[in-house]
Amino acid sequence: MEFFRGFNLYNSGTALVLLGNIELTKNVFWDKIITKIFGLKYCITINDDECKSNSLFEIAKEKLFFHIEDIKNANTIFDDNTMSIIVKDLLVKSNLLKLNKEREEESIDIYGQTLITTENPYPYIKRSMSRCTIIETNDLETILKKLSIQDEAMLEEMIDLNLYHFAEILRDFPYNDEYARYALNTDIRKKIIKDTQSNVNKVDIEEHINSFIQAIKDKDIDFFENVKSLDDGSIYSHLVSAFEDGYFIGQDLYKYYNAIFPNEFNSQKQLIDRLKLKDNMFKQIIDTLRISKPDGSNKKNLFSAYTTNKKTDSKKLYKIEGYKLPKDITIPSGYVIVSSQGKSNSIFNKYIYEDDIEVAKKLQVEYNKSI
Repeated sequence: MEFFRGFNLYNSGTALVLLGNIELTKNVFWDKIITKIFGLKYCITINDDECKSNSLFEIAKEKLFFHIEDIKNANTIFDDNTMSIIVKDLLVKSNLLKLNKEREEESIDIYGQTLITTENPYPYIKRSMSRCTIIETNDLETILKKLSIQDEAMLEEMIDLNLYHFAEILRDFPYNDEYARYALNTDIRKKIIKDTQSNVNKVDIEEHINSFIQAIKDKDIDFFENVKSLDDGSIYSHLVSAFEDGYFIGQDLYKYYNAIFPNEFNSQKQLIDRLKLKDNMFKQIIDTLRISKPDGSNKKNLFSAYTTNKKTDSKKLYKIEGYKLPKDITIPSGYVIVSSQGKSNSIFNKYIYEDDIEVAKKLQVEYNKSI
């Protein structure tokens, strides 16, 4: 809708904190009302999905609304401390400066208003509590009942039908400029001031990762007791079989971890990246590596993938001991990689080539074009 485009908006220096279930605060208030009135282009949720950098300059540029919610991902660039500084600066600063690539000074004004939808706001607002109006919200079911609305679908339909009219009222509504710059001292704010709970406890997570790795190395099946509840016990039985043979199942690592330490990582990749930093066991070769001459002759397996069996549902297996790393495998002179990895430029960073690296790249490119 972008109803307010062109209006001279300014940063009030206060944040509205809606404390409660995200079904109402985020999914309805933010997604269905705020972003539709002001336009997605001018609204931003400060998290790893939307922001590739935690630079406040890039975040605030040309934005009218900043949205913050609980971030529980252990791998986030927006940890509690970073987010706390961002919130403070959004509320205190009126403009930002930076040097561009040409070493010239760039400046932007902060126009945006800050909305926080959260179940635990303490980590984000501890440095700027005095500038936050904190309101406890009812759950969506209670709201629907009070409005005599049958379900969420009907609520969204009513919002769509009345949003333009609401935006007109909002635009013309008389407001007190001075009053808008002061946060309300609500009862819930007094309560939260005493709270010290963090959304992401990185010390605990570090201990979790260490214990997880050690349990795999020790093949400590008792550590993975919670995995029994997944997929009717099949994932657990596969792990038992893999441990008996000295392996673990790479593609199920995220499932193992979440069963024991839930909600600490948002994806398998994030967990694997963290594990690779901790132990080479997670960097090993698990695929068959086939090579040949560029003309297709002399095909052979340089490295055979670890065998699987029906007990592990033919899943890829990682060795616990005696594994081989990509950097330890040498590609013979005059050979190219013909397995699936052969189409990736990253192969030259993984393996050692007996050819001059530029010759090896040329051979590989020519081979890839010919297939």
